[in-house]
Amino acid sequence: MKTLKTLVLIVIAGSLLVLSSCNKDDDNDPKTYLKYDNEELSLKSGYLENYGQDSTWSGFNVDLTLYSTGVTIHEIAGELDSISGFGMLVYFEIYTSNGVGLDSRDFVYDVNETGAIGTFDLGVIANDIEDLTGFLIEDGVVNVKKDGNNYEITINCTDENGKEISGYYKGELKYYDYSGTKSLKLIKE
Repeated sequence: MKTLKTLVLIVIAGSLLVLSSCNKDDDNDPKTYLKYDNEELSLKSGYLENYGQDSTWSGFNVDLTLYSTGVTIHEIAGELDSISGFGMLVYFEIYTSNGVGLDSRDFVYDVNETGAIGTFDLGVIANDIEDLTGFLIEDGVVNVKKDGNNYEITINCTDENGKEISGYYKGELKYYDYSGTKSLKLIKE
């Protein structure tokens, strides 16, 4: 009987050790999320769009888009076509030192739209994709850490109404190269 009790205690202790190890792993790998206006959704994925370099910018224009669960990206012939679904999306027009990805650094909002490396000059938070409800981002920082094809991105920004936008994403980003296609370039009005 004493052996059975000892065996049961060993199994319980082993189970607790395994569960404790799983919790520690979860703590070391924070969840991905996008939080805006008291709503928080899990980030599903993201992509980069390279629009190249213009003679008036020191940086390469590589746009970053991250989107939540519930959002679907549609492609035709390997190019972006449309976005649908219910969820949130955040977009930044970023200027980086090369066109093949984002640098590991802080990208700071640039109200003067200089195109300087380490800045973003246009940002949008879309909190309702289906109804196309979105707001301009008018302040903040996007921190990027790159390791090979993996990115770790932390967002701390404010929209045009003073509402906070925060987020964290870790993973790969799909890459689209539009640097030779001027007609796809986002035109500011």
